[in-house]
Amino acid sequence: MDTLAQMIRVRLRSGALPGAFDFVQRWYGRGSGRECIACQRPIPAFATEVEGHLGDGRVVYFHGLCYRTWDVERERDIEHERDI
Repeated sequence: MDTLAQMIRVRLRSGALPGAFDFVQRWYGRGSGRECIACQRPIPAFATEVEGHLGDGRVVYFHGLCYRTWDVERERDIEHERDI
């Protein structure tokens, strides 16, 4: 099993990660050293950083891979909820 995906699923279900895609704005750029909301590791300058401004005013940061994995896993959770 993919440990990154598994970790993100756990964090989604606990509420530590946003479950809805409610970005007001989103940017991609070089890492700034900020902590990734998904894996809780710093985003180094050589990595892609995704900065997302949420509708509730929060700003979150992801590694590029963590962002893509979060997007897939939150969609799976949404589909799972619809099937129940």
